[in-house]
Amino acid sequence: MKNKRGVVLIIVLWTLAILSITAAGLARTTSVEIALAKYHVNKLKAKYFAWAGFITAVDQIRKDTEDQNTAGTDTLGQCAVSLDKGKSAADLFEKVPAGDGTFEVSYTTPDGAKMYGLADEERRINVNALQPFNYLVFRNLLVLAGVDEGVSEGIAASAVDWQDADDTVTGNTLGAENNYYNSLPAGYNCKNKPFDHSEELLLVKGMTPEIFKKIKDFVTVFPKGGNLAVNFDTAPEIVLKALARNLSGAATNTEMSDADSLAGKMLNYRAGRDGREGTADDVRIDAGMPVNQNESVIFLSISLNRAASSQYLRVRVKGTEKNSGVSSVIEAIVERASLGVVQWIRN
Repeated sequence: MKNKRGVVLIIVLWTLAILSITAAGLARTTSVEIALAKYHVNKLKAKYFAWAGFITAVDQIRKDTEDQNTAGTDTLGQCAVSLDKGKSAADLFEKVPAGDGTFEVSYTTPDGAKMYGLADEERRINVNALQPFNYLVFRNLLVLAGVDEGVSEGIAASAVDWQDADDTVTGNTLGAENNYYNSLPAGYNCKNKPFDHSEELLLVKGMTPEIFKKIKDFVTVFPKGGNLAVNFDTAPEIVLKALARNLSGAATNTEMSDADSLAGKMLNYRAGRDGREGTADDVRIDAGMPVNQNESVIFLSISLNRAASSQYLRVRVKGTEKNSGVSSVIEAIVERASLGVVQWIRN
């Protein structure tokens, strides 16, 4: 009888132990599920804070377009926004309160600097504007990014062929049309229509993920047609050099070094008195910029490719739920004229 009572006691103890372990497991699972539910709720809140910032940014574009004093003056410090004297884009877009959260409108420059405000697509090279007479601008960009010159020229020529409507290979054998793409192991047709996304460059002959990573921040597909136009007041040095180098040489009786020095002087001039770009004293590049004769010749030549104002704006908004710190990002390209989204960007 004593043995039976001992066995029963052991069974009871084991049962209690198993139930305790099960209860602890259920408690842990419940705790995790509650934490996940809270995270998703906060993530949803953060998303709507980001939406509030997006709508605010689009409204700023509208106000700037209606302001005759600022509509045609898009600089790094004041791009598609109308600012009061002494104010900066950070005053409009840095950690703006929204309910129990905040939003900020900002972007990161290719060199890693954080800038508040909007970034225009006109600071980039538009691959949809490449034609047989100007495709070497894209070649120059690739070379400046560290790509072999021969490979660069082939990619640039092939980019023209990808979006033009004919079947003529650009640069004799440099480009590529249907014959090349159909001969690949997993063959496909040459698009012969404008690029819809810059990632389409990965389908172009010669382009690799490694090369694309080097130039993705310097190319755009907007607008989908028209002439090559670059905003001199917002474009980074590599874009200005690519454009200037295209018009140096025998045609203008200048050297590549003249093109590079011109790009440097453009950056210094537009930075204003404080020597820092993206601040309140940024100025537009104009005839007062000090240049020598050769630089002046190149500047006058590339001015035919100057964008009068920025028409496509990249809006990147980060919303944050204040108590948890959970954030969500919305990014899109907005057309100034219609205030409509022409492309959503996945983050």
